[in-house]
Amino acid sequence: MNKLFKVEILKNKQLKLVFVFVVMVIFLNCPLDTDPVIPPHVDVEGISLNNSNVTLFFSEGEQQYNYQTTLNAVILPAGASNRAVTWKSSDEGVVTVASGVVTAVGAGNAVITVTTDEGEFSAVSAIIVRPLYFYSQFGAVGDGIADDFAAIAATHAAANLSGGKVMADLEHGVTYFIGDAPSPVIIRTDTNWGNANFIIDDTLAQTAGQWVFRIEPVFSSFSILNRGVSTLAVDQPRLFLTPPLEGDALVIAIDNTTLRYRRSNPDTDGTFQRDMFIVDRDGNVDPDTPIIWDFNNISSLMAHPIDEDTLTVTGGRFRRIPDDRNQTGYMNRGIQIIRSNTIIDGIHHTVEDRSPQVRPYNAFIMVSNAANVTIKNSMFTGRRHYQNRGTYDLGANTAVNLNFINSGQTNPITDSAFWGIFGGNYMKNILFDNVSFSRFDAHRGVHMRQ
Repeated sequence: MNKLFKVEILKNKQLKLVFVFVVMVIFLNCPLDTDPVIPPHVDVEGISLNNSNVTLFFSEGEQQYNYQTTLNAVILPAGASNRAVTWKSSDEGVVTVASGVVTAVGAGNAVITVTTDEGEFSAVSAIIVRPLYFYSQFGAVGDGIADDFAAIAATHAAANLSGGKVMADLEHGVTYFIGDAPSPVIIRTDTNWGNANFIIDDTLAQTAGQWVFRIEPVFSSFSILNRGVSTLAVDQPRLFLTPPLEGDALVIAIDNTTLRYRRSNPDTDGTFQRDMFIVDRDGNVDPDTPIIWDFNNISSLMAHPIDEDTLTVTGGRFRRIPDDRNQTGYMNRGIQIIRSNTIIDGIHHTVEDRSPQVRPYNAFIMVSNAANVTIKNSMFTGRRHYQNRGTYDLGANTAVNLNFINSGQTNPITDSAFWGIFGGNYMKNILFDNVSFSRFDAHRGVHMRQ
């Protein structure tokens, strides 16, 4: 081994010794019993829920809809150390809860409480579970052949008694067939027809003037002539009623000694003077629905109570088979709305094109003696001429604050073979917003707010 090689080996050994010595010094100077760094504890100061009021639905059948919700608990402050919570339902026969997921198991009311393990802070959410009814639960077949009218009527009757909601069956392509309707299906609760189809065969109707559906208020109309009002004046701000009303109402006044709205045909002499306006329980007249006539004589003064809650009917695709029997008189056979605060959203109505049509129609949807009614996101179909007699798909008779929004018709508005879409009498404040209708007949007057 040469001297140069021996020198290199010696240098490498010296470097290794120096490295080992440095490592030993560092190791010996590090304390072996140092505690790990633990962040300071942050106390829980409160808790809240993302929703304090929830409405769910429960059906006794196999189909369920909107029967669950998730409540999210927010512990304060955001950096609280202990985030453990306990969930509890006040009535597990109404709703159960697990990790914030609330499930309806029966109709009723309950309260969900979430409590922090540290500090026992609590937050609550009130849960309402309403009954939900499907047409098939009451015998509807939905095949487009069997007559489902009786089952549909029974479903709504059950919902009206319990305050529940009605839904068309969730099965895709379900079609309900309606032949004769000896009396209208009464609707007093929210209804969701979804994508369901309805066939209304007018050739089977035994009573032409009978509506298939009627949306009704909770309370019936009543006379207030016996409450101290004998005359009315234009722009009168208040009716001094004794006793006062129970709540807001649409008031309809008629003077059968004065004629208005003279037309060349068919009523050449006009019709009885009529006005309609909204009053509160103390008789104050809504300034947007002012009294427009003087009434020195009042032959009728009726109050139609206005429901506080809004009733909504959603969806539904209706197809009509028109009556081709050679009979006289107008047909109804659609939906009559006599309830204030009602919304029709997303309905679609078509008519089989049978030419010639041998019977005129009042309307598929008729609003009567009601206020604050909105029809939106819907489609309608014009009717063919019948001996130059008006025949419509939409109608109104004594209606206040009637709104049509984002709606149109299936047939071209320039096709003169069809009479039109809308005709009505005694209307106050009508809104057309983003609407394409071929015709609007105001037979006996329209008053618009200034």
